[in-house]
This record gives sequence, C-alpha cells and structure tokens, in this order.
Amino acid sequence: MSKIFFIYKLVGSFVVPPGLFVLLFLLISLQALRTPRRIKLAAVAAVTGLLIYSSSCDWSSRLITGPLEDMYQQGEELPEGDTMIVVLGGGVRYDRDLTPFEMGTYTATRVLAAYRLATKTGWPILCCGGNPRSNPDPSFSEARLMADTLRDMGVDRVFEEGRSRTTKENLSNAYPMLKRLGIRNVVLVTNAFHMPRSMYAAKRTLTGIRVYPYPAGRLTDRSPPRSHELPS
Repeated sequence: MSKIFFIYKLVGSFVVPPGLFVLLFLLISLQALRTPRRIKLAAVAAVTGLLIYSSSCDWSSRLITGPLEDMYQQGEELPEGDTMIVVLGGGVRYDRDLTPFEMGTYTATRVLAAYRLATKTGWPILCCGGNPRSNPDPSFSEARLMADTLRDMGVDRVFEEGRSRTTKENLSNAYPMLKRLGIRNVVLVTNAFHMPRSMYAAKRTLTGIRVYPYPAGRLTDRSPPRSHELPS
C-alpha cells in the first residue's frame, strides 16, 4: 500500500463514525488535561476513545475470532464411502411483513461451499434450518430456501431438515435421517468461527457417524493490509 493511499484511508477513517468518535474523545481528553482538576475526565475520555478504537479495528476481531477459525482447515481430511454433506443454516433476510426473500450472508457462504464440494464429489447434501421467526407461511423453512437454491444450481440429491432452531437441533433432527439413509460419514459445513462449537455438538449427537469439518468463509484475514488497523 502506497503512503499516499494510506494517508487517504487514515483521514477517511477519522472523519466518519466510529473513527470520528475516537477522535472526539481524544480531543476531549487533551482539552481536559489543560484544565486544573480535570485529570479524571481526561483519563475517562482517553480510555473511552481507546476502547472504541480497539473494538472497531480488524486486529481486535483477529485476536478473538482468529483462534477459533484456525482450529479446522477446509478439506484437511475427507472421507470415503457413504457420505452426506450437512450444511447448517446461518440466517435468512426478511421483508417487513416477515416474508423471507433471500439467504443471509452466512447461509449463502455455507451453501456455496457445500455446492462446490458436492460438484467435486457427487455427495448428497442435507440442508438444516427451520422457521426461527415464526413466518406466517407454515411451509417455509430455512432448509427449503437453501435446498431450492441448490436445486436451481443443478444439484439433484438434496434433502431438507426444516424443523430446527438451533445448532443442536440441526444435528439432533438430522441424525434419524442420516441413520435411515445408512450414512456413515458426514462432512459438516458451517462458517469457520462456528465450526468448533458445531463439531463439539456433532460429536456428541451423531453417534456412530464420523464427522469431518469443512469450514466455509472466514471473518478474519490472515494477512491484512495496513488499512485494517484503522477504525471502520
């Protein structure tokens, strides 16, 4: 990144929120230091500004989320034999009348990863996700939306588990379907940050089935540009 471009990003990040709030609190702190008996105010303003800065920078999310996302790698180990791709729902976007109109960002990322894996391996896909916001249409489920998308993309063997509301319910409700189909291996697809908790639940729930992680999509960047150190 060139110096001129970095300066451009630096100025831009501090003229709009949250960088603007950081700048304002630091200016308040400096002004308070110039006034007798305002040391406590200066300290509070400075700490508040630093907290806003740290919470709005990419490096803070790398410290918290990065270790979770690094626990499993995509495709590090894949099974042989009877295998089902199980993709967990991650949210749906609704219209004002609670009409679902598209998959949420997390869900779309997971569905795309499942699609790519299915086209490479020929494995069927089980979509998991219910009706978390009690949509007036009883036939709606997140799994149905995911499955319809996959069918539109050309995937033929798609199954639905449309009654669950949580990760644990995703897996508990999927388990009888997997056993009935004679599935011995499951490739679990969810976002990288969500994978550790999902694997823990899967190993406790899917008794007698081997579970392989397939994380899809990271929130953190392993090699971020310098501009990611600025508030945004």
